[in-house]
Amino acid sequence: MLTDSADETTELPEAGTITRTRILTVGRRLFAQQGYGGTSMATIAKALKNSAPALYWHFESKEALLFAIIEDGMEDILAFMDENGNEPRLRLRDLITTYTEYQLERSEDVAAHSLLMRQAQDGHLLSDDRLVVIRAQQRRVYRMFADVIAKGPPENFTCPIPLSRCSR
Repeated sequence: MLTDSADETTELPEAGTITRTRILTVGRRLFAQQGYGGTSMATIAKALKNSAPALYWHFESKEALLFAIIEDGMEDILAFMDENGNEPRLRLRDLITTYTEYQLERSEDVAAHSLLMRQAQDGHLLSDDRLVVIRAQQRRVYRMFADVIAKGPPENFTCPIPLSRCSR
């Protein structure tokens, strides 16, 4: 269970054993709570009951950790969408349902991910090379929606709203 206070430690299996997953989980939470600028590697290490040098064994810098957190979140979204909604017969309703289910099932992670994405882009916290990777992942999600919209309505589709109300 994660705690709300940055001063408190995170209860995770094998306290003291540092793993990439534990670092990402605690880093995501602390960056979301305290902001990127307000969270040091030492703070993350303390929450993990470990040392900052141990973090640097996994991540070369705080920026690399932020990038890994954001990239991991984007990969999670893409994997969920691919697994649950990217079939040839897919229609917009199915894609929206899948995306909404993802958002609801992982609401805390999604909120943290959205906040970190804004901080990273607005605060220029990631290198251009890393932003290119993140933006490519975002485009893949957008492309899923665009491809479904481009296919048009399925056969025998009846719009529940008169089309005259939809046009301007």
